[in-house]
Amino acid sequence: MAKGKRKSNQRKTRDSKKIETINNYDTDIWTKIFVAMGVICFLLAFYLLTVYITNKNTNKKKDDKEEVTISNDNIIVGRSLSMSDEDYYVIFYDKGDEEISNTYSEVVTHQKYSGDGKKIYTVDMSSGFNKKYLTTEESNKTPASASDFKINGPTLILVSNHNVSDYIEGEESIKGYLGIDS
Repeated sequence: MAKGKRKSNQRKTRDSKKIETINNYDTDIWTKIFVAMGVICFLLAFYLLTVYITNKNTNKKKDDKEEVTISNDNIIVGRSLSMSDEDYYVIFYDKGDEEISNTYSEVVTHQKYSGDGKKIYTVDMSSGFNKKYLTTEESNKTPASASDFKINGPTLILVSNHNVSDYIEGEESIKGYLGIDS
């Protein structure tokens, strides 16, 4: 009889192992399902948060839109001789200096609204693009190309057919040339 009991115990042990194996297999599947659901929920939450932030910024941009205007009157030295007008003025001055800027803004305004009808362009000599044309030596009064420019202080040039016709330096000379009373 002792042998029979052992066999039945072994069977129970074998059966219980089978049950444990099946239970482990079921638990393993459920664990994988929960992990997959967790990853999906995380990705969904991340996506919804991204959409929310994007829409919030888009709405803010729509509300904050301001009309952008580009001034074609402000040019760089390199374009001084290549504008499309046949005859025009180019005035070179330091817009970073408030006193000089105010003075020449008045000159530009005067030329725009009263004068000989020639367009006037401005060049900001304080700009990094234009600083290489500044000089403390004598200026080049007959530049043939943009690379020939040497500007020494406030300057007005009259450009005719892409060539410098007149070259005027200094505030009083510029105002006198344009017929502005000081």
